[in-house]
Amino acid sequence: MKIVQVTWEDACGGVRIGWRPLSEMTDGPVLVVSVGFLLKEGDIIVIVPHVAEGKDGDGEIHIPSGWVKSIVELTPESARKKKHA
Repeated sequence: MKIVQVTWEDACGGVRIGWRPLSEMTDGPVLVVSVGFLLKEGDIIVIVPHVAEGKDGDGEIHIPSGWVKSIVELTPESARKKKHA
């Protein structure tokens, strides 16, 4: 399985409870960076950060592919380059 870094836009809202002015409800999507094992790439991207014995996973994230800005495969070599940059 590939380990990837996915940069994507997530919908946001509903952070505060109660009535408030409509003018405070105009924030747009937020940019998110997630890292995990790539399980599926197609209409949706599925990554999972925790894998046990190569057969069980936990904490999966399903991201609509239209929300994805970039997917970068992480390798020992790419980690070394970032460390020294």
